[in-house]
Amino acid sequence: MNPTPPPIPTGRPVFAVVVSEKGGVERREVFDRPEITVGRVQGNDLMLPKGNVSKKHLRLAYRESRFVVTDLNSTNGTYVNRRRITQATIVREGDRVYVGDFVLRLEAPEPADSNATAEAGSTGPAPRATPAAEDSQASFRLESEDARRYPDLPSPPRVPGPSLQPVPSPPAEAEPRPLHSLAATLSSATVGQPPATRTREMAIGKVVSRVVAELGPGALERELDATLEIRIVQLLEEKVRDLEDAGELPAGTSAATLGTDARNELIELGPLTALVDDPNVGDIVVSQGAVTAVRGGARAVVQPGFSSEEAVRWALTRACRRTGVPLAAGETVVERRLLAGGELWAAIGAAAPNGPVLVVRKSRRVQRSLDELVRQGTVSRAMATFLGQAIVGRASVLVVGRRDSGASAVVSALVHAAPAEDPWVVVEPLQEVVPPGRGEVRLALSRDPATAVATMRGASHARAARLLVEPTWPALVAGVVDALGEGTSGIVARVPAPDARHAVARLIADLMAARPTMSVTAARETIATSFDLVLEVVLQGDGRSRVTRLAEVAGTRGDEIALTDVFVFTPDRVAGGGAVDGSFHAVATPRFADDLAARGVAVDRAAFARTPSR
Repeated sequence: MNPTPPPIPTGRPVFAVVVSEKGGVERREVFDRPEITVGRVQGNDLMLPKGNVSKKHLRLAYRESRFVVTDLNSTNGTYVNRRRITQATIVREGDRVYVGDFVLRLEAPEPADSNATAEAGSTGPAPRATPAAEDSQASFRLESEDARRYPDLPSPPRVPGPSLQPVPSPPAEAEPRPLHSLAATLSSATVGQPPATRTREMAIGKVVSRVVAELGPGALERELDATLEIRIVQLLEEKVRDLEDAGELPAGTSAATLGTDARNELIELGPLTALVDDPNVGDIVVSQGAVTAVRGGARAVVQPGFSSEEAVRWALTRACRRTGVPLAAGETVVERRLLAGGELWAAIGAAAPNGPVLVVRKSRRVQRSLDELVRQGTVSRAMATFLGQAIVGRASVLVVGRRDSGASAVVSALVHAAPAEDPWVVVEPLQEVVPPGRGEVRLALSRDPATAVATMRGASHARAARLLVEPTWPALVAGVVDALGEGTSGIVARVPAPDARHAVARLIADLMAARPTMSVTAARETIATSFDLVLEVVLQGDGRSRVTRLAEVAGTRGDEIALTDVFVFTPDRVAGGGAVDGSFHAVATPRFADDLAARGVAVDRAAFARTPSR
């Protein structure tokens, strides 16, 4: 068998790579082929002659108007926006690819050249890199926060099953909106579906309605047993065959596909059936029967959607049963925790006069280490060293950040810094952080205040156990405070809030709600004595997370909790492509260092006097 021939250079620019080196000048290389290799030695299309670059470090391809970067088992790894990649990864204009001491920025061709891109095959002889004229430089465009945060290659939908058609994304926000707000915004992107899609949905609705007419009213309102499922499948085959014999199947839709779509509405979760189990799919929104999902950082319309409002309600009813909390009679605003992680929110009946609205937000499991946070620029080396020592010394740490700010990654890194022999008790709803296989225990707390507090107290009595918790409601805050007051140490708590001031105010208010007789002064003193350190995590404009403040709790001062900064991040400028440049500064030596020393943990005090680091 003959090998695949190398792609033939077109003689016209396919894409450009802007190369910058630490302490060096920026240069721009233009390539007239759709795939190149990057490495230290001659023979690569782009040579980066430094010792921390592998001989053949990475492969870069431009396919279907997308850049794809693949690490070639390099020694020091390839990083996209300071996150190490382990598989082929889409890179967008404005993103940064880190290769040793070099930073690569990619530019797509001008629209006039877009048709000149050849299909990529195996790598051939090195192409000629030519200087680019100023008027041919591609302009940068800012991508959405979702696109930066989830750079994974999108995977295709199940077949048969719903297909995803891209739609414009709404403006990015620093913090994901409440689920009902997200639904309201995304629903505007789902109207006006192509006639072919509506025809397919109408055919699904016709089959479903005929099956329901045979089953009788209310048959799908109850939980389905095996006998009823078999009856539904038999009726489906009959009704789809009737449609096919009458020549009423939509163009391009097979009887098998139509049967699968109708079966999903009658037995499963409709168009959501494949989406909820797909790890590449994030937020899912249903509005007016149309379905929008986020896959690989891009929002897309799922086709087909639901055939009727009744089908949406069936799906919601079954989804609620799967959470263990069935849909109650008269319930119009629905909130559930998904067993696999994530949230379900819906509005039906009087709460949704324009039709049912349903939102699924799935959790993304996170595993990080402090070393990874240093490489990604989330913390400095000095900060990571101190945090590791603090965790070993069983400090109680409060991590503050908006949802999707990267706070979960910071929490995960703190968890992984603890001694391997210490077990973790993870208190729901903090589901996405995964302790490193050391006999973790997960507790889903009851909303009954007395039961929740008793469960927390029991968890805190586990020998050497560390607690990982998100205290987001009064009884849970009271349980955390009780556990700390009874001598538990080593708690890591995450509070979704924009900064430490808001997080502390929220904890005080929740504690007073749980303990109505407690004064605000007593609540403030209790929270101040519960935590040793506070971390503020911020998602910055370039899509990177940073711990912008690491402070120790220094008691109370007047009517507020006093925080003394230990490290801070100071932004210097916004570079080309939107990258935020800045440095980490050590502000003061924490008094908590003395406590760590008393616990037998050596602290490098020189770390608090070092020069700023980037």
